[in-house]
Amino acid sequence: MRRVVLDSDRAAFDDENIHDLYSTVAMVRDAEHVSRYVFRQGLEEGEEGAGASIQLRHDAPVPVGATVDVVATVTHAEGRRMETSVEFVHDGEVKATATFTQVVLGA
Repeated sequence: MRRVVLDSDRAAFDDENIHDLYSTVAMVRDAEHVSRYVFRQGLEEGEEGAGASIQLRHDAPVPVGATVDVVATVTHAEGRRMETSVEFVHDGEVKATATFTQVVLGA
């Protein structure tokens, strides 16, 4: 998934912008979003999925206005659980990584 970091992706608390960087909250949202694309491919009729856990680590800041590739790779799938490794790549370098676990609900 390719996206541009928007002003709305900045860290803000009580309507105060903290910095002009891709926030942890926005990265978690995008890690879940790209992982869901992968997860949906394995769902059967009547099944749905939900996030179970996420870990995210920033290695370098990503400024507002930057184009970022958010890439999810399945690292483990067993039973009703699937884990993806997510990389946030800007200017050819991994700037952050996440591990996201989802579980199947229903059916």
